[in-house]
Amino acid sequence: MVGRVFIDTIIKDLVDGKELQPNDAMMAKWWGSDKQCSIIDRCLQLFGGYGYCTEYPIAQLFMDARFAKIYGGSNETLKDVIARSM
Repeated sequence: MVGRVFIDTIIKDLVDGKELQPNDAMMAKWWGSDKQCSIIDRCLQLFGGYGYCTEYPIAQLFMDARFAKIYGGSNETLKDVIARSM
């Protein structure tokens, strides 16, 4: 819940014309992609082996979620940069 409020605040600030701070963007990307992966992983378990068959929508969601952890900076690198900025 806290992460969603944080991302909503960032979006509101962008709409209002305020400048986005780099650390805020990194934290939002890390939290959002990490949460996406954990939710998709749990949903994938409901499908069992069918979750890995590409003709099912859950398989595409799973692949997209994995890609999100790397795209725009890997989550492991982002955690390091965020920790150094604190």
